[in-house]
Amino acid sequence: MYKILFVDDDVAIHLLFSRISTERLQISCCSSGADALEALKTDGPFHVIVSDYQMPEMDGVEFLTKVKDASSSSVRILLSGNADLAMAIDAVNECGVFRILTKPCSLKILKKSLRDALEFHRLSNVETHMSSKMTRGVIRMVSDIAAMHNPGLNSRTAR
Repeated sequence: MYKILFVDDDVAIHLLFSRISTERLQISCCSSGADALEALKTDGPFHVIVSDYQMPEMDGVEFLTKVKDASSSSVRILLSGNADLAMAIDAVNECGVFRILTKPCSLKILKKSLRDALEFHRLSNVETHMSSKMTRGVIRMVSDIAAMHNPGLNSRTAR
């Protein structure tokens, strides 16, 4: 089951988001960045977080920057009705968005972007898992070589 969080102050947009829900996708919607940060604490982590850019109190870049700190493994997508170059640069540099989509966004484009984001999330986690396993394997190998070279080191290298 994949968990996706949509954040948009336009509640009518939530209907579009809820149409994506399937047995493999658990969709949550929030109307503000503050509500979404709370949902991240209580219901997270989310595989993908999609946020509108223009929201009261906290814009999408500010919100996704906080998400990056709170849930770095979540793939971040920004929706904007008036994307400009400065906003795009901020989105990439500040919060490391995976993709920027323009509003209105067709259901077809949104679904494809979510599939791509979920695949990116899966591959990122595989890379992290494999890197961790490789590090443990190298440490074990160095420990075994040290123990073969000097059996007295075995107890120290095990620690």
